[in-house]
Amino acid sequence: MSIDDKLFRIYEEAYATAHKSRAELARAVASKKLIEFSTERNGERQYHTWGTILEYVSLLAEYGLLTAENAPAIRPSRISRRGFDLTLGESVENYATNNSFSMDRIREAVRTLIQRTPAQIPTPTAVFTTLQLPISSQTFSRSISIKAYQARTNINTRQKNIIFIHDILRE
Repeated sequence: MSIDDKLFRIYEEAYATAHKSRAELARAVASKKLIEFSTERNGERQYHTWGTILEYVSLLAEYGLLTAENAPAIRPSRISRRGFDLTLGESVENYATNNSFSMDRIREAVRTLIQRTPAQIPTPTAVFTTLQLPISSQTFSRSISIKAYQARTNINTRQKNIIFIHDILRE
């Protein structure tokens, strides 16, 4: 499942029920055994622990989508997936700008990596290292995944975790 799906399910739970802590919210989501927080191994479905889900709850808070009280920062009369996706996209864009990884900076980092001798593959980790950001590499990678999934930028991620930027490939 995509990261957008996971974040939406957490947001739904926060919208529906008040939680005293992020951990309590993560436990509530984990107790529902949602397909978004599972993997299938050897034909058997295994569900993520609340600790893993807590990382996604914290990410929502980092993006400013959860208040200090673990409630949705924006409370429409009803929650919709489309509305959430738009809000998430805007929040990730603001987060990226506030943490110095705008599209221009990412584009320049990719260009720097591929112009080195020898050229370096522009993986999320390599781009993160080049940018020297004040956030974790995991948060950077997840943010890039959200931006790519929502097609809010011209970033594409591939199975091998390489960042492609269309206009650089055309140069």
